[in-house]
Amino acid sequence: MKLLIILVVIFSYSYAANVNTTVRLNSGYDCPIVGLGTGGFRSGGPPQDKVVIQMVHDATDVGYKHIDTASAYLNEKAVGQA
Repeated sequence: MKLLIILVVIFSYSYAANVNTTVRLNSGYDCPIVGLGTGGFRSGGPPQDKVVIQMVHDATDVGYKHIDTASAYLNEKAVGQA
């Protein structure tokens, strides 16, 4: 799991320059085109919660503003704690 976090961070740094690039939606709002998907990281207690929290912290540290989550991912609490 640690390797996965490292890869996410490396990927994040390589795309950090593009993190602030947005697209205008039909609603008139701007949405970042690069976001962090949290679908593969379900919460399930302290170890997994810590992974999700650290992953979101790392992403926001490099400039991510779009964190994709859904109730089906079962990790909303950990994402919210981050």
